[in-house]
Order: sequence, then C-alpha cells, then structure tokens
Amino acid sequence: MIVTFDKEYLKELYLNGKSSDKKHRFQPDIVKRYKKCIDTLKHAP
Repeated sequence: MIVTFDKEYLKELYLNGKSSDKKHRFQPDIVKRYKKCIDTLKHAP
C-alpha cells in the first residue's frame, strides 16, 4: 500500500519523530504508536 500524507507535519512526524513547528508537538509514546500504525498500513496488501 502506498501511504500519502495530507499535512506536511504528519510526514515530518513519521520520518523524523518530531514536527518542525511548535503547534504540533506530541508525547514520544504517541509518536511511536503513530509510526506503528503507518507501518501497519504500509505492509497491508
């Protein structure tokens, strides 16, 4: 499956583990679970 991101901060969050803007800050546990969900989508047929 191809995963595309609507918002740039979501892409940064997945790739870097953090967002460059101060508005979208998340706890490390939330970021880890977000990455896990995106990886699950990527490996889906």
